[in-house]
Amino acid sequence: MDWNKVWVVARHEFLTSVRRAGFIIMTLSLPAIGAITLLIGSLFAGQAIQVLESIGEQFDGGGAPIGVVDESGLFTPILPQYQDDFTLYETEKAAEEALQAEEISKALVIGMTIWRRAGSW
Repeated sequence: MDWNKVWVVARHEFLTSVRRAGFIIMTLSLPAIGAITLLIGSLFAGQAIQVLESIGEQFDGGGAPIGVVDESGLFTPILPQYQDDFTLYETEKAAEEALQAEEISKALVIGMTIWRRAGSW
């Protein structure tokens, strides 16, 4: 094998690739895109914390339990470890009254569902 010929071919391929416009553009644009991304991320880092805190406030019940109306019967009785967080109500109206009286923070209504097995219909 003539290593001189291998060197000539490798040099030609390298110079041909390096001179292409696409190679030059991508070589320069990828670090620029990374730098721009880091700059934008550092500028909005403080605002991201505020956005996450406001989202957390939407889901915070303020210590009040969540009212549950289980029409399906699949999720009752409430397990003992969750009884501080959830209060069971018989009807949707009772849960709504407790919500208006601020006894609970939210009301979760689990409706009736029709369960079917494959081939039973």
